[in-house]
Amino acid sequence: MSDASQLIAVRPGGRATATERTHQAVIRLLEPDRAVLRLPVEQLAAIFLGILMGRRGAPGGAETRVETLVDVFLRGVVDTAAAAG
Repeated sequence: MSDASQLIAVRPGGRATATERTHQAVIRLLEPDRAVLRLPVEQLAAIFLGILMGRRGAPGGAETRVETLVDVFLRGVVDTAAAAG
């Protein structure tokens, strides 16, 4: 383990604490819709945060806006109006 990761692990309120707080906040946002979601809210929160934290996109490309990530996460990639057309 590197010196920096040891500091994070022992420092109260460090990266691990911030990550867990963020994960719990996303769970609370998804919780009201638990009954209609395809996966458990805990798993969806982890997936969402994985997408969000890696939002830089392809090397040399533009970052994807958070609003776009949320839209794709919630609605998928298929334009249902065009697909029904």
